[in-house]
Amino acid sequence: MPSRGRSPTPRGEDIRNWVLNDKAYALRDLGRMDEAAATMAEAAKLKEGQSETNVSQNINLAGILNAAARHDDALATLEAMGPKPNLSDYGHMWLAAERVCAHYGRKQPQAGAEALKFTADHASDNETARAKALLCAGDADALAARYIVRLKSADDRDSALFELSRFRRAAHTPFDDAISRTFDQVRERADVKAAVAQVGQTGTFPIWGGALIDFD
Repeated sequence: MPSRGRSPTPRGEDIRNWVLNDKAYALRDLGRMDEAAATMAEAAKLKEGQSETNVSQNINLAGILNAAARHDDALATLEAMGPKPNLSDYGHMWLAAERVCAHYGRKQPQAGAEALKFTADHASDNETARAKALLCAGDADALAARYIVRLKSADDRDSALFELSRFRRAAHTPFDDAISRTFDQVRERADVKAAVAQVGQTGTFPIWGGALIDFD
């Protein structure tokens, strides 16, 4: 573990927040959700680069809280970032996706409608976040349609094939299992299989992680 003093990289940057970030995900993969959330919360208190507000670890904390079915806590974490957090377009998509997951997890889809629409309107800014939002919403039809579009795109094809492949699963929560069931429905659809066959192939790989690591 880093000391309480600054832990600079060779470039002089303090990346303790990212060290704790990765530790939190390792704990999550082990199924130690309370420890994972506590560690990510600790990371979220640290500065992110030159910014006074740590946005990355707060969004990642919301993702862990959603996976642990602590949806109220996830929403509170996101709301604490303020109405206009300083985020990239990519980051705004993750923020919206976690809002979708929290509201759908609370069985309040109407409350998540605005965030879900945001991910649709800005899907090209972060396709993985759009996929997670649709998985949380349980919308296999929309996700399949989006993958078919991506498979036709030379720019997005490789990442789509990667995400549609299967990898070994770390410890999963009921939230993760629900996402996986919806994702498997998409993978097994005839129209998705046909779109894959036209441009390449997917696979099943005996290694940890894979596409779902970005959905956490």
